[in-house]
Amino acid sequence: MLASQTLRHAIRMGRHTGLTTGHAAGFVQANLVVLPARHATHLLAFCAANPLACPVLGASAPGTPGIPALGADIDVRTDLPGYLVYRQGAAPVPAGSLLPLWREDLVAVAIGCWFSMEDALSAAGVRLRHVELGIQGALFKTSYLTQRAGPLGGTPLVVSMRPFARESVATVRRITDQYLQLASLTAASDGERLSAVAQYLDNAQSLFGDPGGEGYFFSRLDKIFGAFATAADDPSSTLLRSQALGNVEDFLSEAGR
Repeated sequence: MLASQTLRHAIRMGRHTGLTTGHAAGFVQANLVVLPARHATHLLAFCAANPLACPVLGASAPGTPGIPALGADIDVRTDLPGYLVYRQGAAPVPAGSLLPLWREDLVAVAIGCWFSMEDALSAAGVRLRHVELGIQGALFKTSYLTQRAGPLGGTPLVVSMRPFARESVATVRRITDQYLQLASLTAASDGERLSAVAQYLDNAQSLFGDPGGEGYFFSRLDKIFGAFATAADDPSSTLLRSQALGNVEDFLSEAGR
């Protein structure tokens, strides 16, 4: 079994609950964002516009918990040591699994993580001072604004800092550039695919209406059954029979639109 599979299975079974830094050397690690498909298109467009900050490694199809491009046995609902669940801008709530929260409209987006770089840099002979010191590296809120893409962006860019020797900078740039170019192409490809999915979902909702609203197409079936049930209680009522038949005609007319 690959080191990456061993780590994922250990997390899935609850045997590993800490950070993944230093584990599964030689394999890509990623940050995970899970959100509704109607918002995933905007996120991927934002990542494509800001590839240095948010390199996309892969994205799932709506409702699918796996990302085949990154591994055949991945289940994003269970394979992370922990999750933070955000709702309506409120403070995040920790969760050990996404299984109880999973929905058919959710999309998983894997965004590149610095941990993936460390093994490649170390193999190239680059000294990783922050690893030697046992620290993760400082974070800075910059004066640079992220590029806008739809409703996202225009906010200050946050960066992490890693110290390198001057003579290693060219090697660091070469290795990270190769990684980021691939991620940028992936973000563009996944963005186009999910844009088509989002458009399909929007078209379906415009056709059938809001599932929670009174005008939802299939809720009219409930009205039909209710009308016939009422008519059955009073078979002699011509009015009730006419109302029931009228509901059927309305439904069939709308279905043929």
